[in-house]
Amino acid sequence: MVSKLLINQRFPFLFLSFLFPILMIPVVQAMEWIDGTHLLPSTVPIDLIPSAPAQRNPLQIGDQRIFFAVNFRTQDQYNLRATLRGIGDFCYVYVQNSEWNRRVNSRAITNLIRSFERSTPTDPNRGIYQIQTKIFGQPPDRDGDERVFFLLLDIPSDARGQVVAGYFSDIDQQRGQLRDPKTGKLYNSNELDLIYLDTNPISAGGPDSLTVLAHEFQHLIHWKNDRRETVWVNESLSEFAMFICGFPPLDHLSSFESNPEISLIDWDRDSPYLLASYGAAYLWSLYLYEHHGKEQIITTIARSRSSGISGINQALRTLGSKETFQTVYADWKIANLVDDLDFGNGKYGYRNANPRIQVSKKHQFYPVKSGRQLLKSYSVNYISFAQSSGEKSLSLSMETDGKYNYDVRIITKNQGKLVDIIKLPIETLAGKTIPNFGRRIDEVILVPSLSSEAHLLGIGKSTYIYNASLQDEVDFEIFVINNPIHRRYWEILAIPSQLSDPPTITIRSGNDTLIFSLPIPLVSDQPFFAYSFYLPLTIEAKSVEWFVSFLNTPVASGKLPSLPD
Repeated sequence: MVSKLLINQRFPFLFLSFLFPILMIPVVQAMEWIDGTHLLPSTVPIDLIPSAPAQRNPLQIGDQRIFFAVNFRTQDQYNLRATLRGIGDFCYVYVQNSEWNRRVNSRAITNLIRSFERSTPTDPNRGIYQIQTKIFGQPPDRDGDERVFFLLLDIPSDARGQVVAGYFSDIDQQRGQLRDPKTGKLYNSNELDLIYLDTNPISAGGPDSLTVLAHEFQHLIHWKNDRRETVWVNESLSEFAMFICGFPPLDHLSSFESNPEISLIDWDRDSPYLLASYGAAYLWSLYLYEHHGKEQIITTIARSRSSGISGINQALRTLGSKETFQTVYADWKIANLVDDLDFGNGKYGYRNANPRIQVSKKHQFYPVKSGRQLLKSYSVNYISFAQSSGEKSLSLSMETDGKYNYDVRIITKNQGKLVDIIKLPIETLAGKTIPNFGRRIDEVILVPSLSSEAHLLGIGKSTYIYNASLQDEVDFEIFVINNPIHRRYWEILAIPSQLSDPPTITIRSGNDTLIFSLPIPLVSDQPFFAYSFYLPLTIEAKSVEWFVSFLNTPVASGKLPSLPD
């Protein structure tokens, strides 16, 4: 379909740009910006004030009207006068009068409508509208006009001085006047399907402006799908909307790379790490897209009436996946750090991103005994241990406050390349020993996070400590004990010189192997390992040999003593 493009006729020569297949937009470095949608207050109607009259006459270029907008520094609403400067098949573009021919001109309107309706970096034959409505669904129609309204205005920065590049306000989807129950402030609805786009310092119609438009359009659609959606899921879908239209949010990603320990699900509007939260949300939706169903998983989440983690779990089940939010998160936190598609069947890497996460703590001198470390639900720590010379074993252990379950992974590297990913058991006093530290392994990264249902009760918090030491070897004392009451039962105890991986036990009788290389369990709440076994009546104790090994190296061996008659 050919787009009906109407713009201000003061610059008719600008239509010539549509005679050529490529519209040249200068490439500039992305500006750091935030979305104002989640910064807006939650409001409630105050009385049955009648809605504004429906638009009876077709809108025309040059029409003016008063809009209500929000000052994000004060959270107060103000009004401004704007003029209709462009009409497309799917949108109206209004510009604040004080911005016209100052920061906004006809070229900007042309670029905006073209990208929304006709062409994007992803697809030269589809605009933001076509791409997003296919994935997310149709936008609401609050005003009885199928076109979406864009208002280009100078949006004040927020109280922290951050650039608010645009927003969608659910106030405009309601009627009359509303009140914020927390502050008592009153707000008027524009009663339109409306997206606000900044003109200062965002360049109207430029790359950042088009990126923000893709972001905000998803918010508008999502209001129709699920108006009670959690902030972090809604923002993750808007970040994906930018990506799928060809506008990757590189500034948000770089902020997350510097601050990777934030909680994925805890969005604090007053946090100094708000930009990093956008980056985390971007990588989360991208990871789901690449590893758990492509556009299907995004569409299922976006159109579901279930919110937050429940909505993601429901979407995974709908697509027939056995994964849960918790198991996907456990893989996601590793993929962010290692980004290696050649390991673990590719689940620890990205095809459409190249994250470079900065570890939070680095240790090069041992032993290490940390202070109390704090973790929130679905946040993560990356703690690095390095050894550039010599060859030792690295012993790692953790102790938590016991409030929640943990998922703890150990990543081993050599010269920057991934060697292995190991799970650290912390439900007992066990630790983990990494051999060849300093030769085959030169960096070990401890990656703890909470694996809990804490989101059902709010944001859970837990503390832990970790220990690390170098060692030449682990020594074991081995004891073989016969049960004095049940004489056919035996126990083999292995007491380590320090916390370590479990040793293994092999038991033979003559040429028969009864047990082969079985890990000896750690005794609950005790710093030693014990293996119990029953000796059948057909086997004499004096014929039984046992072998204990640690990290494939023999530790001790012997025979069961003969039982007295």
